Amino acid sequence: MRGKAPLASLMAAAVALAGCGEGGGAAQPAQDAPAAWFDQAGIQAFGPARTVVLGFDGTSSYIRQDDRTHSRPGVFGPDLSYIRDSGAPAPGQAAQWLRFTLRGEAYFATQGQHLPIVLNFAQYPDPRSTRRSPAGVEGRMIFIGGDEPGAWDCPSRSSANIYFETRLSGRAEAPDVLAVKCARDAPGLRDGVAYRIEVSAGPRRIAYTIADEAGRVLAEGATDDGDYPPLSWNQPFLRQLTAADSDFPARLAALAHNREFAVLAAFTTRNAGPWSLTLSDIASGWK
Repeated sequence: MRGKAPLASLMAAAVALAGCGEGGGAAQPAQDAPAAWFDQAGIQAFGPARTVVLGFDGTSSYIRQDDRTHSRPGVFGPDLSYIRDSGAPAPGQAAQWLRFTLRGEAYFATQGQHLPIVLNFAQYPDPRSTRRSPAGVEGRMIFIGGDEPGAWDCPSRSSANIYFETRLSGRAEAPDVLAVKCARDAPGLRDGVAYRIEVSAGPRRIAYTIADEAGRVLAEGATDDGDYPPLSWNQPFLRQLTAADSDFPARLAALAHNREFAVLAAFTTRNAGPWSLTLSDIASGWK
């Protein structure tokens, strides 16, 4: 049935994204110094940095924050993720934004399966677990990657299709609820080229722009949380969005108050050789 396989895949990525942490927003390390967590699901790095490199050097998976490297031998699958706080919005500011330059080396050719860029981000621990394993992840995001056969709704299986996603954590009580759609945009990202990316998320809205080294806009788009197609994988989200007796609309509105962002190279399990994904000139805030 259309939707089952991609939903399972994306849920696996979300669990992996949360899996390295020892808790949700309040439980993560202070942001005044770089820190990292490791487990079988990947590496998460936290803290301020102007440049972050996610990669595999042929022997070890690693995340480099400026001059500090977090590394362990082996292929970490499915993800390597960088998480940071955007700070507190000033009165009247409601849209979180993130800007950075992105450059892949042997990434889009050999990986490129799933690259989420998440704002209004939070992850929550499972209180029933002695390991503080995750019970949910939430945020507003775009993700860049190839469509799986029978998955989502992009017309092509380009390695650089763009998708929108809104995800609300079910925390420990229920599975996360999400909606996904194709942005109908395939900018054709290539290794060895620097791309300037800007993503913003405000109440009910996600927007993005991707430009090349010369500043030419290659892709841009926006969506509203209520503007997802009524396809099978979106049905639980759409039902709760309009249910009269549901607390879902209030929880969705509260999503805009999450202050973190996350960028991750997910499903990084096809390491035939070294690859890297460099984020430079990272800046984030509110407007």
